[in-house]
Amino acid sequence: GASGMHSGTGPAFAMAHNPILVSQLTQLQHGDAAVLGASGAIDAAAVAAGNANLLHELKNTALATSLGSADAMTIDIVAMLFDFIFDDRRLPDPIKALLGRLQIPVLKAAMLDQAFFSKKNHPTRRLLNALAEAANNWGEVIDHVSPLYKKVDQIVQRINAEFEDKLEVFEQALAEFEGFIVERESAVD
Repeated sequence: GASGMHSGTGPAFAMAHNPILVSQLTQLQHGDAAVLGASGAIDAAAVAAGNANLLHELKNTALATSLGSADAMTIDIVAMLFDFIFDDRRLPDPIKALLGRLQIPVLKAAMLDQAFFSKKNHPTRRLLNALAEAANNWGEVIDHVSPLYKKVDQIVQRINAEFEDKLEVFEQALAEFEGFIVERESAVD
């Protein structure tokens, strides 16, 4: 059984997250859309494509049956965060699509750790900001063969593959990305 999960060790989350929901999101993150039921609003292709409205659609799927009100609110706020990204005219579309593929991991991070909303320096938020900022400041066309595109793609794939419930993967990805930017800048200099 999972009774050992609830021992008093480790940091207590500000809010008890829903383990069923977290595991469903993990499945979704790995490209398995079966957890959503047969609604058809979202399929595996939409998840992979970084479709802008994915999170808004989540509430119309079978997954929503296990949502508490706090979870529903979390989805709304993270959906708004991605609306900002998708509406940002400075961001090249190829990068938007990549960032869009982080919707599920970011939502999961927010559900696992309520500090996501209160801490500006939360690793998940810092990573998102760093990726968007780099794209805005890149100064040359970003297409699918751009080194920036390839790097962001790599990071998105890594997070989707590795992120279960430990936020360290975001910190590692951020460090890796910052290293890439530093190298790039010294090369340009």
